[in-house]
Amino acid sequence: MMYVRIYFLFSILWIFISAVSACNISITDRVYLISKDFFTGYKGDEFSIYDSTKKHLLYRIESNYAIGQKIKIVNRSTKQIIAMLRNRNGYQASFSIKTSSNQYVNGTIEKVSNMTDIHYIVQWDKHKIFIGRQFKSPVTVFQYEANSSEVLANFERLSDSYNFKKQYKLQILSNELPDTIYFLSVAVITRIMIRGGRG
Repeated sequence: MMYVRIYFLFSILWIFISAVSACNISITDRVYLISKDFFTGYKGDEFSIYDSTKKHLLYRIESNYAIGQKIKIVNRSTKQIIAMLRNRNGYQASFSIKTSSNQYVNGTIEKVSNMTDIHYIVQWDKHKIFIGRQFKSPVTVFQYEANSSEVLANFERLSDSYNFKKQYKLQILSNELPDTIYFLSVAVITRIMIRGGRG
């Protein structure tokens, strides 16, 4: 009887592994620490993006002088610009992200608000991502659908950064989208939240 149970458990495990492989589920767990520059003069917000230990600076979000928000993401190791974003009115930003094939693919980030909620919709390369917070939660989540059980990523402001230099923790749980989508979204959303007194 024991051998039958062991065989049954291994069979269930094998079926689960095969199903995951067949569905091509891409799961990960990467953490970035994002630190907003304290002073940028007349330019817009700028950020440094570190690894989870904050010992290695991986990317910079740099701003240009412009009406609204005009930023670019620079890979610190290659010195190359890997994404650009323009937000003129504070409600919809357009961006371009450099893919692994060295092609730039365009997308948008749109703020959507109603009487009880504010959320954001990202559209990029046939993907549509919902960004929002659960009720009274400090964590902002990225999902393919609102209230979906599948969370692609999340970010929150660190509790020890409520003085001068704002810092955020970004956790990415899926490899389906480039990390730069999340970097750009954090830059746009925190800018709106800070100007609204909620960042």
